[in-house]
Amino acid sequence: MQYPIFNIGLSEWDTGYNIAQELLKWNDIYYSKDERFFSKYFLNRDFVDCKGEVYRLVGKEPLKKWWYPLLFIHRFKCFFEPTGETITVEQLRSLMLERVMQLPDDEIRDDIIETLKKADSIEKIITLQ
Repeated sequence: MQYPIFNIGLSEWDTGYNIAQELLKWNDIYYSKDERFFSKYFLNRDFVDCKGEVYRLVGKEPLKKWWYPLLFIHRFKCFFEPTGETITVEQLRSLMLERVMQLPDDEIRDDIIETLKKADSIEKIITLQ
């Protein structure tokens, strides 16, 4: 798996930009103890990596350091399994445009749409470059 990865398993971005910001992951670490949020938005969801390979998030386990409780840091290592599926640049662009259209109609959404249309790689689509 090549990071960053993007959550393509969530068909509706029902909370707008708040959830859209959570869909991109730069590594396999999850930083919250909110089980309900994790189960709803991450567990058993499909993610695409920069090479177009699709993985399913199948679980997590706490990363334990003796000083984490002192800093109130909650960190979990996520576990992914390959699905054997791949996605092309055009397929991902189409999927992303469909999801972005669910966001509020404003200048930010328009900028995202323009960036998606210009992107020529999966990584650029994922990172909106």
